[in-house]
Amino acid sequence: VSGLNAERLARRTIVATNGGGRWALIVTSPVSLAQAARVLTVSGLPGEWTVTDALNLDGGSSTALFAGPHERPLIDVPSYGPVRNYLAIVPRRR
Repeated sequence: VSGLNAERLARRTIVATNGGGRWALIVTSPVSLAQAARVLTVSGLPGEWTVTDALNLDGGSSTALFAGPHERPLIDVPSYGPVRNYLAIVPRRR
């Protein structure tokens, strides 16, 4: 994507899909929007599929990611400051 900021570095939270049912939640170290976009175009990231669409969520100090049960999380990237909005993904009851 042309015109993305290549100067301002910040942690990023990204939701990405391959358009065929695979999704990824991604948290980056401090990178620019342009750098984040370049990483998403690398073949085979994440896993063995290609990102077709991605959405950059609010970044910077509010970037955080928590996955797994509270007792032993699989991933725990805390925010640098208070966070007012959350995106929660939970199993659907069938």
